[in-house]
Amino acid sequence: MSSNPATKAHKLKIDLQYYDAKHQSLLAEGTYRTLGTAAKVKSFKTTSEIFLADFLNYFLIHRTNNPSYATYKARRKYLKQASDWIDGVLNINDTINCLQGSEGLQEKVGEAVSLSVASVMFGLTAADWTTIPEQRGLTAHPTFDFERILVGITNKNEVIQIETKGSFVKDNNVNQEAVVAQARKIEKKKIKIAKAGAYKHPAFARYGMIASIDPSNTAKCLLLDPPSDQVPGNPSDIKIASRLEYVASIVSLLAPKASLADALETRAALWRQGKASDEPETLRSKTGHAYTARNYVEDFFANGKVWMEDRDIVGQVYCNKSGRAFFLGLHGDVIRTAIQQDPKVIIQAHYEPSSKQLEILARPVHLDQDIKDAPRYMSMIFHTASSGVVLGFPSDSYSGLG
Repeated sequence: MSSNPATKAHKLKIDLQYYDAKHQSLLAEGTYRTLGTAAKVKSFKTTSEIFLADFLNYFLIHRTNNPSYATYKARRKYLKQASDWIDGVLNINDTINCLQGSEGLQEKVGEAVSLSVASVMFGLTAADWTTIPEQRGLTAHPTFDFERILVGITNKNEVIQIETKGSFVKDNNVNQEAVVAQARKIEKKKIKIAKAGAYKHPAFARYGMIASIDPSNTAKCLLLDPPSDQVPGNPSDIKIASRLEYVASIVSLLAPKASLADALETRAALWRQGKASDEPETLRSKTGHAYTARNYVEDFFANGKVWMEDRDIVGQVYCNKSGRAFFLGLHGDVIRTAIQQDPKVIIQAHYEPSSKQLEILARPVHLDQDIKDAPRYMSMIFHTASSGVVLGFPSDSYSGLG
C-alpha cells in the first residue's frame, strides 16, 4: 500500500435555518434554552459545514434493528442501492444536490443530512443513535425516527429525539409544498405525542429536521420544535449499548459469520437492562471463548479483507451496479475498544474526520452477485467518519468523494 500526503477533511455546505419565526421562538424556551439550542445553531452557522465522511456514514450504513434492514441480505441490498445513488443521483461536491425527479432514497438522504448537522451541534457520532421501536395498536404513540443519547452536554445527561424528513425540490430557496407537507407531518405527530400522555420513549428535548435538496443550491436543513419530556433511566448505559450495537452491525456486515457481533449484541442488551458492570469485563462468545483485543483484528477479523496495517484500517472493497468500486471499513481500535468493554473508553471514543489518498491491493466484491474480482491495485480517497467508520472512493471518480 502506498500513500500521498494527507488531504484536508472534505466538508459540505449545509444551510441550517429555523423553519419559521414561531419555531425559532419555541426553540429558545425551556429545555431548549437549557440545551443551548440557539447557541448551537449560531455556532453551526459560523461555518455551515458538515463532514462528508459523516454524511456518507449516515447514508450508507443503517442500524440493524430496523426491521426492513435486519438481515445481511437486506443490508447488502440497501448498500448497493445507496452506492448507486451516490454514483448516479447525488452530486456531492461543495454541498449536496440531486437530479430532478429522482425518487426512492430521498428520505434516507434527508436523514443523513439532518443527523450530520445534529452531530456537529451536539458533538456525537453515528454510533450514538439508536432507532425507537414503533408502538402498535389503537393507543400507540406516533414514533420519532431516532433517539440520541447526549452524554456530557449538561450535568443531567440529556436525551434528544429527532424526527428527520427529506425532500427533493426544484428550488429550495422558495417555500415548496413538499417541505410544507413534511413540516405538517412532524407537527401533527408531535401534537399526538403530547396529547397521548405517558410516552414509552420520553426525551429531554425533541427536534424536527427537514432536509431540502435541489439540483443547484446549497442544501438546506430546517429546524422545528416538537414537545419535550424528562427521560428516566441512565442515559450513559443506553449510549454504551448503542455504540456496542453499532460496532456489531458493522462487524456483521463485513464478516457475517463472525461470532463477535452476537457477543457485542448480548453485552449491549445487558447495558440496556441496567445489568452490566461499570468495570471492564471479559467479552466472551456463546461457547465461552474469550476475545482478546490484542490480536483479534490482526489475526482473525482481517482475514480475507483489505488490511491497512500501518493505518489500522480493515474493511472490504465493493462494486455497485455501475461497476464503480468503493471501500467500507473501520479503524481497528473501534473493534478493540468494543472487545475491552471499558465503559469510560467506549463513551469517549471519537475520531477526527479526515481524508487520505491511498493505493491499495484489493479484490472487489460485487454486491449483486457476491463474487470477488481478481486482485487489482486502485487509488482511493479514504474518508474517516467521527464514528471510526472509513469509506473510500476512487480518486478519479465521484465528484467531491475522490
